[in-house]
Amino acid sequence: MGIPDKIKITGVDYKIELVDEIEDDIHESQFRARVLFKENKIKILNSYSCQDKFRTLLHEIIHILDDNFKLELEESTIQRLASGLYGVLKDNQFLHEG
Repeated sequence: MGIPDKIKITGVDYKIELVDEIEDDIHESQFRARVLFKENKIKILNSYSCQDKFRTLLHEIIHILDDNFKLELEESTIQRLASGLYGVLKDNQFLHEG
């Protein structure tokens, strides 16, 4: 279950970068991942397990869909959707360890 270098979401290619640190200019806090919409990038902390990176990638994909489709989902809803989707993919062997 490797993390790809890029992913296409609603017709836009997003580069995926595994990084050691992610800063938020507004909140001055550390995040496990962040979407940079203007740069079409998704940054994910490299220190997490492969499973956590993939779950985090799903979370960021949902953020992008939320933004693109103006769904106005709350953060807690995005977290639950990512966790549920990850469970479905894993339980049905769509994800392979590796």
